[in-house]
Amino acid sequence: MNRPKEKGSFWYYFFCKIGFELPPQYKDIKISFVLMSFIKDYKNNFLAQLAKRSFFLGSTLSLHWTRQFFHRLRGCTIGKNTRIAEDCIIGLYHAEKITIEDNVAIAAGCILLEHKRDISLLRYGGSIMKCNYLVQPILLKKGCFIGVGSIIMPGVTVGEGSIVSPGSVVAKKVAPYTIVQGNPAKEIFKIPKTDENIT
Repeated sequence: MNRPKEKGSFWYYFFCKIGFELPPQYKDIKISFVLMSFIKDYKNNFLAQLAKRSFFLGSTLSLHWTRQFFHRLRGCTIGKNTRIAEDCIIGLYHAEKITIEDNVAIAAGCILLEHKRDISLLRYGGSIMKCNYLVQPILLKKGCFIGVGSIIMPGVTVGEGSIVSPGSVVAKKVAPYTIVQGNPAKEIFKIPKTDENIT
């Protein structure tokens, strides 16, 4: 691999040389940052795996509180009476960017993705691996429901009492008491107040 064009530290060149495609935001990387990142990622991934498949004595009895416990240790803010099902990925690297309010339910296999590549920097013939990361918070407001296999993208707020239909990809804000569906997710129904007729 050729020496990267961007000026940077010895460690930036070293990791590029051994095959890592680091975006320019890491050009001044220091070994202390590498070591701290490794420790943080190891802890984060270890706790995430425990949370992903929390079973009681090997049974399929789902213990939602254990998943909440491990995700809180990772840095997530999680309210009361929440439900997080199996095989969910809740904030891959920046769990502290995830806020889940009271009475939220997240079905199995959902992904809350708090980071993405900044593709505004991508040019023809370039590599997406050279684009910087954007890290943005995710907020799930109280009483919302995230259906099986849905993906919540960075920077999204899912409004109070809203429902994300199974398999949806949510890339923008969801209004309160709304049902969204699809990829990208779009509003398909507005949940009426108790004194309104459903049409």
